[in-house]
Amino acid sequence: MKVKKLFALSFAVLLALFSCTVTYDEDVSLHRAIVSMQAEHAETIAPKADYADDAVPAFVTPANVTGEPGDTPDALTQDEPETTSTSPPETADTAQSAETTEAATEDAENYVIVPRFFNLNVAQALEYLASYGIDAKPDSDGAVPDAPVVVVSFYGKWDDENFYFIAGRDVTLKVGGVPDQPEPKDDMTPKGVKIAYLTFDDGPSNYNTYRILDILDSYGAKATFFVVGNAIERFPGRVKAISESGNLIACHSYSHNYADIYSSKDGFLDDMQRWYDAVYAELGEDYCCSLYRMPGGSACARRYAGYSDIVDELARREFRVFDWTMSNNDVWSRSKAGDLSPVEYQKKCFREQLEALDAAGKPVIILMHETYDSTVEMLPWAIELLQSKGYSFDTLEGYIGEYTQR
Repeated sequence: MKVKKLFALSFAVLLALFSCTVTYDEDVSLHRAIVSMQAEHAETIAPKADYADDAVPAFVTPANVTGEPGDTPDALTQDEPETTSTSPPETADTAQSAETTEAATEDAENYVIVPRFFNLNVAQALEYLASYGIDAKPDSDGAVPDAPVVVVSFYGKWDDENFYFIAGRDVTLKVGGVPDQPEPKDDMTPKGVKIAYLTFDDGPSNYNTYRILDILDSYGAKATFFVVGNAIERFPGRVKAISESGNLIACHSYSHNYADIYSSKDGFLDDMQRWYDAVYAELGEDYCCSLYRMPGGSACARRYAGYSDIVDELARREFRVFDWTMSNNDVWSRSKAGDLSPVEYQKKCFREQLEALDAAGKPVIILMHETYDSTVEMLPWAIELLQSKGYSFDTLEGYIGEYTQR
């Protein structure tokens, strides 16, 4: 009888996992593969910095640090690593070290796998956990049984598709309604002035960087390039060309590897140091950056254990974080275009989103990726459309405040 119950429970778990598995659009997989490939095939990749416990990151920050002569600047000090780690393990679509793989294999038998809770309410989630002998409770006494589960936190390891619990450990379950997020800090551009902020992620690239710069120059437009460190090393000279053309270079991480960047503040700082090293090699050590875009955007970064500490660290260093308000959807243009070509699909998405933002009077911060030829092809059309609606162009350096999605 016990065997039958065990079999039934195992079948139910497998069924739940099957029904709740997160699938990724083939274009997203391709997009992340493009970024990963830059790291895998980089001609010259600097060795990862190995800092002593009391080492100070060398990169320049815009923070105005004060202190006694000879003191280590507090704003540049990395905290000691915590004794208990809640870092997410590498997932299938990110580079994974042999050590991490081996450790995950050794620990696999100590974990119970349960599906994501985003399709359950509070009562269902608690009942499900109780069936595994996990005594969980809502984080807020005001959480009602039929409120949706939107955030789950616990002790143990996790990945993007499933939750892993260590049997016998206490679990903290945060549920009930949408978590409070600060309102986006809208641009304070004077009323009646229409400015579009063109932004290009994941470069520089072999050919497209120069093509984009030529197009921008022909229209007298400026843009912000959120560049990736390993791409800087792979394609030397491009970042210098961006800077010398009067466009803005901003940080989009060194590796674009979510788990390495977001697992902890130390991991984040190490990645940023490598990014600065790559930029310094091109522009010199006087270069200073004050803008950051989270790989995957803030909505992705919030799922990771180190997000809060990272945001605090960025604020302490006086970095401004930017998501976007619209996109040409170049990442999706292969699978979702239907009968349209990628360029036609991107134009359609661009026009529809711009009309909505224009009508609402919202800031126009446009996400595009210079790794797509179709984006370069539709760029002159996009600039002309913006001009026809009365927009001028500026880099995000001229944007007052920051913008993050809720």
